[in-house]
Amino acid sequence: MKKLNFKNTLVLDMDETLLKASSKPISKKIQPHRVIDLAFKGIQGLRMYIYFRPYLTHFLKTLSQHFELIVYTSGEDNYANKILDQLEDKRRYFACRLTKQNCTDIKGFQSKDLRILQGNRKI
Repeated sequence: MKKLNFKNTLVLDMDETLLKASSKPISKKIQPHRVIDLAFKGIQGLRMYIYFRPYLTHFLKTLSQHFELIVYTSGEDNYANKILDQLEDKRRYFACRLTKQNCTDIKGFQSKDLRILQGNRKI
């Protein structure tokens, strides 16, 4: 996890906040920004339609100049990385990608516990 010299850290949720990932097109009128194939839990060729929020790259580019950005998802590593690699080539926006493996299990639910980021960060 690279630590930049920013005063503040901003943690952003990936799914349903930065983007929408769906196993089916959400509309015939709206084209996905990316279509990717994943292997997920032994299933090969799971096709995902990725829709980025409007102005997402501008938003990330601007904020990454002022904050340490961290993205968090309760999705698996391979799912998150394949999608985020489509969004940020050369990993230029996010200092860290947190996934299901970083979540805390609370009674069967995956919790995005920000305490794992404590240290000398201002979140």
